[in-house]
Amino acid sequence: MTQKNRPNPSQDRSQKRVQKLLEAAKDLLIEEGYEDMSIQKLSRKAKITAPSIYRYFPNKRAIIATFADVFLEAQTQAIHLCLEKSLRGMDWQNVIHTFMVLLSEGMKNEKWIAPAQLAIRCDRGLRDVHEQLINDIADRFTLLFRSFRCTQPDDELFALTRMLVLLLDAFMLALGRITEEEHPRAIDEFKAVIVSFYQNHIPQK
Repeated sequence: MTQKNRPNPSQDRSQKRVQKLLEAAKDLLIEEGYEDMSIQKLSRKAKITAPSIYRYFPNKRAIIATFADVFLEAQTQAIHLCLEKSLRGMDWQNVIHTFMVLLSEGMKNEKWIAPAQLAIRCDRGLRDVHEQLINDIADRFTLLFRSFRCTQPDDELFALTRMLVLLLDAFMLALGRITEEEHPRAIDEFKAVIVSFYQNHIPQK
């Protein structure tokens, strides 16, 4: 998979330094949020000089763009898992439910996802990154929808999967604002909306 937004240093030492920077950035997102995050704070957190950081990232937006790639990889894996379940006979409503549970568990385990998603969604300088991320995930969902026996033309199917990603984007924002104990309720509420919208677009087995 192409890593569109990631620095790709060839030396092992530089690769380790980039990874250290990303881990420190995740911690800062969790502790202080995107607005208060800065290269200077990242320098102190990672114990790497600011000039060295600028070799890999021109600004904090570039770091968040990198996290978009990380998130896309995780969602691609989740979609592949759901595709396997669909091909083994699971009905589409439960496949979607499975994906939503995976999203919820991911956000519980990776606390940086919620503030990173909010930054990608709200920072105008990251608008293109957000749009590309939505389209990339929607493109991957088309294969899953084909496993649901959807026969719409490719452009119509992409429009349907893009709507799903937008709904899931709103779902993630909701998860970021509630406690982990409230996640199951949010899953049920958003699943009901998704099922209501797609029941006339996806064939019943």
